[in-house]
Amino acid sequence: MLEGLGRGPHLAQASSRVRLRTRWLTAAQALAGGDAVRAAELYDTMGAQADAAKTRLRAAELLVGAGRRAEAESQLELALDFFRRAGADAYVSAAELLLAPI
Repeated sequence: MLEGLGRGPHLAQASSRVRLRTRWLTAAQALAGGDAVRAAELYDTMGAQADAAKTRLRAAELLVGAGRRAEAESQLELALDFFRRAGADAYVSAAELLLAPI
């Protein structure tokens, strides 16, 4: 994800010239702008469950970093629901590490 690589501003700049606005672009812009929760919600509305779950994991990382643990846990629970159903063990492990007590 561009946001995780510190490249969010590049997406914002490049996407400002795009004429065709899609929900995918809106979600990517939200994520690049640091609003991972909104991006995940948009992915959910499109039925992109895997993208929503991975983005919720990223949202949780950002929320933990901001000291907003309760909100992070909410995002993690939603992500874990998908990861467990999908058998995505690596993502389950990553999410559970964030849930571990500090």
